Parts: sequence; structure tokens; C-alpha cells
Amino acid sequence: MKRNKFEVRVPRDEIIREQISTIIEKGLPKRKTFLETLNEIYNKLPLWHVLFGRGEWLFSLLILTFFLSLTMLSTSNQTIKETEFYSLLFTVAPFGFLALTGFSYLHRRINRTLEIEMTTKFTVYQMLALRMFAYSIIASFLIITCILFTAQFIEVNIIYSIPIGLSGLFIFASIMLLLYQERHLYIRTGAFSMIWIGGNWLFSYWLDSYILILLKLPVIIYFLILLSVICLFIYALKRFFTRNQGGAFECL
Repeated sequence: MKRNKFEVRVPRDEIIREQISTIIEKGLPKRKTFLETLNEIYNKLPLWHVLFGRGEWLFSLLILTFFLSLTMLSTSNQTIKETEFYSLLFTVAPFGFLALTGFSYLHRRINRTLEIEMTTKFTVYQMLALRMFAYSIIASFLIITCILFTAQFIEVNIIYSIPIGLSGLFIFASIMLLLYQERHLYIRTGAFSMIWIGGNWLFSYWLDSYILILLKLPVIIYFLILLSVICLFIYALKRFFTRNQGGAFECL
């Protein structure tokens, strides 16, 4: 009796790849977009307690009091020039944001709530990104308040001052997010802060005439620059938000 040969038809490579993609797509959960994750966090977490604890509010008031006192001391004798004020504003503006972010991290680490956040559904990077966004809003309010307060003592152009101060804030925050690395966080932050201060001091010292030229630019140019910097900050924040969480305390 003659036996029939058993033949196995091997599918083409294209069909194999298509079937593998289908299995992976249906077997793995769909990765949520940035906006979908934000919406989920908003619906499932008490954001008011997560972002704005009592300590953050008290520390914000302390920062505001410090900057207002520093502004009063600097402008009481009216010896500071207008160009010097703009340069100082651009340099100092980001440090309210940096102080709030650092305080939030240290406050949670001392109270041992950071370990609890690491076990939740959302990563520490996502929670830290949300706090940075909230603290940038608070820092912006502090900067505008200081500008309005300074205008009572010396002649400054408020319309120019606001985009200059906010641009300094968001440029600093964007670079910090884009260059963020887990190891040696304190050293990196301190080194970048010193470079920021030193670089701005040298720039303003050697290019005083350049600042005078910039003051003659239309106001719309400054607000376009500010809008571009805010877009850069949002891009850096989104990139930071989607990072994978590391181990232990190295994620911060």
C-alpha cells in the first residue's frame, strides 16, 4: 500500500510577521498616551493632596517673603540699574522652582512617603513631572508678584520684565529635565546651577550694550520667545513623564 507524503505548508515571512504583531498587540496592554495617563491620574488620585501639601504651601510663602525682602533691600536705595534688574531677574527666576522641587523631594523622603509612591500604579517620574508642572505655575506667580513689587520702587518696564523672568524660569527647567540623570543628582544640579549663575553674570557683565539693544525690540518678540520656551518645557516634561522607573531611590 502506497503511503501519501505528509506535507507542511510553511507560511511566508510576511504572514509570520503579521501574526506575531497581532499576538503581541492583543497579548500586551496598549500603551497609554501622555494625555490619557494624565486623565487617569486626575480621576484616580487626590491631586490636591499629592501636589499641594501643607509643607509646599508654607514653603511657597517663605520663598515669596524671602524674594520680596531681597527685592526691597536691593531697590530701597534705587542704586540698581534697569538693565541690571533684568539680568538679575533672568538669573534668579528659576530658583523658586528649583527650591520647591527640592523641598518636595526632601519632604517626602524624610517622611518616608516616597517608598509608598514607588509601589503605586504610576511611576515616580510621572508624579514628579506633575509636581514640576504645578511648581512652575507657582514659581511664575512668584516672579510676577516680585516684578510688580519692584515696580513700586524703581522704574522698570513690566511688559518686558514678565517675559524675561518667565523665560529664565522655563529655560532653566527645560534644560534640567532634558539633562536629568539618576546618579549624582545633587552634584549635577549644583554644578548646573553654578554654571547658570556664572554664565549669566559673565554675559550681563560683558554685553551690557547688547541688553540695551534688546530693550528696543518689539514686545511681541519677547512673548513669541516666551511661547517657544514654554513649548520646549512641555516637550521636556512629556519626555520626562514617559521615562521608565528605575530602582530604589535612584529614580529621583
